[in-house]
Amino acid sequence: MTPYEPQTEQVSPWQLFVLLFFTISPTTVLALPALTGQYAGHDAWLSVALGTLAGVAVVQLHLALAQRFPGRGWTDIHRLVLGRWLGAVVNLLTWGWVLLTAAVIAREFGEFVVATVLPLTPLVVIQGTALALAMWAARDGLEVLARVAELLLPVIAASFVFLLVLLLPNIDGRAILPLLESGWGNLLRGAVPPLAWLGETVLSLVVLPSLAHWDGARRAGSAAVLVVGTLLTLLTLGTILVLGDTAALFTFPLFAATRTVSIADFIERLEPVLTAVWVGGLVIKMGVWVFAASVTGAGAFGVDDYRPLVTPMTALVLALSIWLFPSSVEMTDFLARTWPFLALLFQVVVPSAVLLLALLRGLPARGGGWPAPEPAGSRAPGASPPGPAGPGGARPGGR
Repeated sequence: MTPYEPQTEQVSPWQLFVLLFFTISPTTVLALPALTGQYAGHDAWLSVALGTLAGVAVVQLHLALAQRFPGRGWTDIHRLVLGRWLGAVVNLLTWGWVLLTAAVIAREFGEFVVATVLPLTPLVVIQGTALALAMWAARDGLEVLARVAELLLPVIAASFVFLLVLLLPNIDGRAILPLLESGWGNLLRGAVPPLAWLGETVLSLVVLPSLAHWDGARRAGSAAVLVVGTLLTLLTLGTILVLGDTAALFTFPLFAATRTVSIADFIERLEPVLTAVWVGGLVIKMGVWVFAASVTGAGAFGVDDYRPLVTPMTALVLALSIWLFPSSVEMTDFLARTWPFLALLFQVVVPSAVLLLALLRGLPARGGGWPAPEPAGSRAPGASPPGPAGPGGARPGGR
């Protein structure tokens, strides 16, 4: 059962790239240098580079799974390959992880705004305001999220490049020497957080049922990971070159590096400008994750349409984001020690097992299983699809 109508919401491969860019980058650039630096020290940028290479393989895993079941959503695939009962359990766990991650993202947003521009404002007000915007975008669907993200992409990308250029006068090349001082073990351990963040491309399994065509989709997925990974590597390197070994001591080291910018006593105090830009990207990211939580929740609980769930899911995300962590210290510790391994379970282990089982069982069988999806745009918006779609015979109703 697909809890939304992929044929009436179409995204292009370019929009897939944009959505994946925003699914990963906004929170990652802020916290990752500190999380990776806890293990790799001043070699953290090398860990990010290694994580990027592995991330390309992970996104191809997600795309291969989706392409094997065209037009089918994340929860649909689990139910078809794993069966009714095991598929239901995996779908419930997947929804729980997506909901948890959305709550962590909302808390990261709140902590960032409190630490940078609104220190006296309650977290619930900051996060509630941003989640209200995310809820509105998620309710209107993928096309709205994709179009808003397209508008923001040039601004976000330009801000990253602009920041790198402004950091150049403050860099100290000795800060990254000697190379590989942390050893290969710590370098590989430090690559786990960036791989987990780049593995957020698993949300492509929510987006791909709405893909207008597959031409260029695999390139778009790889390009998103490579572009974000390259930006992360350069920004982590720039942060270390400016802050040295103290980079890992900051909750948001990139923001701390931004505070050092002062050119001719004229170009300085850029934090509010960059904060405003990043906040826009963070709202888009929260919108994508609220959408994913609503769609996976609808699939897990057998709801035909995800839209009625958007508001309660947003409320759950807000409540969890406040309740989970007493302070930013606990949040940072969770992100460094627990979340990456939990994330890789749903990003790598489960998709790999599902794809392998599908190959062994020969799914989807020719002439069996579910009926082939109609070509995108072949049905009027809101029209009911013919015939049952799954083992339970349930199909989504009108929007």
